[in-house]
Amino acid sequence: MKFTIDQEIFSGLLQQHLPVIPPRSALPILNSIRWELGKGRLKIHSTDLEISLITESDVESEGEGSVAVPAKKISEIVHELPNEPVSVEIEDNFRVKIRGVSGVYQVAGSDSADFPPILGEGMEAKVAMSGEKFKRMINRTTFAVSRDDMRPTLCGVFFQVLPDDIRMVATDGHRLAKLVDNSYNGEGTAYEAIIPVKAFHLAVKTIGDDEEVHISASKNYLRLEMPNSSLYSRLIEGKYPSYENVIPQENPNVLTADVEALTSAVRRVAIFSNSLTRQVKFSLTADKIILTAEDVETGGEAEEEISVDYQGEEMLIGYNANYVMDALRKIDTEEVKFLVGTKDSASIVEPTEQASDEEFMMLLMPVRLQ
Repeated sequence: MKFTIDQEIFSGLLQQHLPVIPPRSALPILNSIRWELGKGRLKIHSTDLEISLITESDVESEGEGSVAVPAKKISEIVHELPNEPVSVEIEDNFRVKIRGVSGVYQVAGSDSADFPPILGEGMEAKVAMSGEKFKRMINRTTFAVSRDDMRPTLCGVFFQVLPDDIRMVATDGHRLAKLVDNSYNGEGTAYEAIIPVKAFHLAVKTIGDDEEVHISASKNYLRLEMPNSSLYSRLIEGKYPSYENVIPQENPNVLTADVEALTSAVRRVAIFSNSLTRQVKFSLTADKIILTAEDVETGGEAEEEISVDYQGEEMLIGYNANYVMDALRKIDTEEVKFLVGTKDSASIVEPTEQASDEEFMMLLMPVRLQ
């Protein structure tokens, strides 16, 4: 079988699959990707047994068939070729011959029958939404996912489809991010699952802003379908914590600050924070914040003052500087609002103005003052 495809398109397709390939695996076949050639259509499949990605593209083809090829080597070869049509021929012994403008490259492939099947067949369609909105929800929440394998349910994003909205929630126990899309009307549809963060990171790289994403699921799997690609993921088992119970219902103290000014000040002061706690203290008064940090071990200290609007009682509260800066990066308004309770209770961080049909908020747990 043979096919011809533009180098830039081919390289882009192959690059999408590299993040799926596991860095270490007891199954050598997982280091490969599966090519399936039909009438004028090339389908590429990669998997790590937890996640599967399938991409498709039109090609000029002769014959039909399939082969498994080493993912990294093929991707490297195609990436280095000039931007001209690339001809690929698969011989009877699974040997792959790639022809560029000025060279021929041969790689040993293998029987595609050894390649694992697609995960999670037999799912029902649940939700359709724009790629731009889906990716926005992912980008606003995944930063708060836990990296502690001892708490597996927190290592994914909680995806909820409710009758009147769609939600994504992530938390690591120290911070939380929640985005609600109020434009959805499911007419009674309800579904929830914990999605591995790797699947969502791949989705962001795969889905185009102008594409529509069809989301379907079963008890153990999720499928994202786009016009030229599909992503399958095994779900994380377990029950997600009752996140609504930790969100304060009333934080009466309101801090409004310029995002850029606050981010810059926290970044500078944090240089002198303790390397373990990363604590930066916020001294809140009516028209200013005084930011301070101290590292007793090195003897370093920092203090900086910025103008803000603060409505509430004067307070000294400590936050992890990295968590504050992560939260501020997700704010796309010029100013940010902190809703503060006490020095020991969770603070809510949100934009001063919500996007249309959207509710976005983050939660920051304070660091005990030292």
